[in-house]
Amino acid sequence: MPIDWTLAIPIIVGASITFQGATGSLMGKLGGNAFSTFTIFAVGLIPGIITYLADTRGGSTVNYSAGFQSAPWFSYLGGFMGPFAVFSIVASIPKIGASLMFTVMVCAQLASAVLFATFGWIGLPKHAPTTGGIVGLCMIIVSVIIIGSSKPTAAAAVADATDLVAEDVHTVIVESAAAAKNSTISPKLQEEDDSAERGSLKPPTSPSTIGFAEYAFYLVLAAFAGASGSLQAGMNSTLTLSFNSPSFSTFLVSVIGQVPCVIAFALEYRKTPTDFKAVWRETPWWCWTGGIISYGIVMMFAYLPQHLDISVLQAALVTAQVLSAMVADHYGLWRLQVNRITVTKAAGTVLLVAGVVVLSVLN
Repeated sequence: MPIDWTLAIPIIVGASITFQGATGSLMGKLGGNAFSTFTIFAVGLIPGIITYLADTRGGSTVNYSAGFQSAPWFSYLGGFMGPFAVFSIVASIPKIGASLMFTVMVCAQLASAVLFATFGWIGLPKHAPTTGGIVGLCMIIVSVIIIGSSKPTAAAAVADATDLVAEDVHTVIVESAAAAKNSTISPKLQEEDDSAERGSLKPPTSPSTIGFAEYAFYLVLAAFAGASGSLQAGMNSTLTLSFNSPSFSTFLVSVIGQVPCVIAFALEYRKTPTDFKAVWRETPWWCWTGGIISYGIVMMFAYLPQHLDISVLQAALVTAQVLSAMVADHYGLWRLQVNRITVTKAAGTVLLVAGVVVLSVLN
């Protein structure tokens, strides 16, 4: 059976989503989450304009009047779904980690996709769920529970730092003892001074924990981000069919997406003004490329369903997304907080991938 190398595209895009989330989170720490989301979609608009003008010969091949008449009202809301998903990713990763965030997101994305297809919502054709699909979805839900119950494991660097601090404390004690011989300070006062100095050299603490209510909030936010991904895929597909132009529908979605981005950033800036000079000075150059990935995701769902079965496309995308998030968490790539892969988390990931395969193949 020949290999369809088009499958490499959703794998690359799925892995790139983790990179986008990491860069967006880093930029969010420097300039604010709404500013980061606005920047991502503003950058993504650039390739959208170029592709639209090149593919439609300057817009001359698109039947705009027929498209606007036939496109249902809800299909234009896809532009709002993308910014919400990106904002959720940017805000949630620093709180619950990339691997758990994307795992919950994928679970909600697949569950909502099955639900929408079952009832034929947002213009999707009805597709009754099968036994294999239900089994696969249950496997995915269980995997999320397993991964979520895995306690975060900080990097070994914490232990190394502890050893380093212990050496520094030992040096301070020796130096203080030597200085005490030549000092007129009483032994008692010297001992208190040494004790205070040692107390100030505490080893770095483990990654900070958040309360249960905040933890639950970001889990729900991740779930809504996944559901919005399924909504956007269906809406964008409907918009593409109405205008018969994937490039124009992608461009239109990008333009509509600027509206919530600008509003959210304006509200954020009013409360906490962004220091643009500091952001420009401290943000790594690769953080500014995250918008290209958003554009790639929308274009992928506009073009690839003509070449790949949608279930295979979805399976390749989410599997690459979760695995790349797990690796990025484990090694602290792109300045993410290091969260080592545990046996429990690895078992949950294997079950997740198996559930995705079962859901895609047997549904």
